[in-house]
Amino acid sequence: MGRKRIRFRLREYLKERGLSVYKLVKLVPEMHPSTVYAIAAGRIESVRLSTLAQVLEGLERLTGEPVDLCALLRVEEVEGAETGR
Repeated sequence: MGRKRIRFRLREYLKERGLSVYKLVKLVPEMHPSTVYAIAAGRIESVRLSTLAQVLEGLERLTGEPVDLCALLRVEEVEGAETGR
């Protein structure tokens, strides 16, 4: 079994609901817009828990429903990676 990595699927989550990253940016003014766009584009390798909490709060304001963090994450196999056992 290979290594795994976790990817954000924020852009897909928003698209499935007919929403945009721009709308989310407007609802989380405490975050720099480039941070939200980077998360949505999958260009970020790590994120603070407080940042995730702000994204979730913004999504809940945007959708009007509770948002589970698991809905924003995808686990993928890393191609060509071998476990060092």
